[in-house]
Amino acid sequence: MKIELPGVLQFLLAGAFVFLLSGCGGGDREQETEAVTSGEENPEEGASLQDFLPGKAVVGEFGEVEIFEGSMRFLFAEGGEFTLSQVGRHDRKASGTYEVKGPAVVIRIEDEQDIGVLKFPGGLPVVGGEIRLESGEDKIVKGRITAVQARVIYGQVPRTSADLMKLLGTPLNEREKQYVGRWTGGDQEGQWATIIREDHTYSYLHRGTEYDVKDGDVVSGNGHGIWTIANDVIYLGGFVWDGKKVSIGRENWEPYALEILSLEAGKVVCISGAVTEEGESLKSVERRIEEFEEPEMKPFNTPEALKGFDVLKAYEEAKDPEGEEDAPTEEESAAGSS
Repeated sequence: MKIELPGVLQFLLAGAFVFLLSGCGGGDREQETEAVTSGEENPEEGASLQDFLPGKAVVGEFGEVEIFEGSMRFLFAEGGEFTLSQVGRHDRKASGTYEVKGPAVVIRIEDEQDIGVLKFPGGLPVVGGEIRLESGEDKIVKGRITAVQARVIYGQVPRTSADLMKLLGTPLNEREKQYVGRWTGGDQEGQWATIIREDHTYSYLHRGTEYDVKDGDVVSGNGHGIWTIANDVIYLGGFVWDGKKVSIGRENWEPYALEILSLEAGKVVCISGAVTEEGESLKSVERRIEEFEEPEMKPFNTPEALKGFDVLKAYEEAKDPEGEEDAPTEEESAAGSS
């Protein structure tokens, strides 16, 4: 089937779509439309795209197109609403509607005209398969599907440090209970060890790659913060980094977000909105451990260490940053898992 949509990709690349993704397209609908579970949702044999797609989210990695930096998530609500967002960036999303027409999906952003046609070669979206955005001028943007997920809503998405502080000592939701423990992990840019506690606090030791070297040693750091899981996204808010206060009150501060691809008893796989120099999304893998071997983390090997930690006291006792330019960023301070 051919649907004529002249100028679609020109419209996207001209900047209007970037404007929508910067925060003007989603409004307050994120809680209703952006949440997905982890794990692969395999279509039943013989299922049609019309039957399978509603209520699902398809995550695709678009490494070759600047507009789609890293991984993008296409969420198809059961009522015909559509949301496109950058994984790990709740502030970069656009909303609209979609309509399944045979093997194609026509998407519209807000009240704009038809702006794109999505296709899944092979008929249905599957992990490892291809996702295409086509225009009427035979221009195609291609991506690789990294996850097909089902929708779920729970938890409260934190926006500020105050939102995170309200979580201290509150009961864990069922997904959060699965994440409590000691973990070791890494991604393309570093390795870490982290303890995730029952009171919503965490502590970690982070080491960079062999390329992050200072005075002959690989750069490392440690810190403390507050965490939560909402809508299968791990939010990490760093409060202390290498003995210094994090500037949690600054206007552009926000928790670091990690999209959960899978959360099992002994293994967690996530993807963030950040990308490598090669344009690949940062993908982290953590594995559960019984105890830490690193000297900095050994004090957290006791059973009591999993219960709680006075992160606010640690923040008060930390040194003030020498200047705003010296203050650790949210990525540096969050990131035992980034």
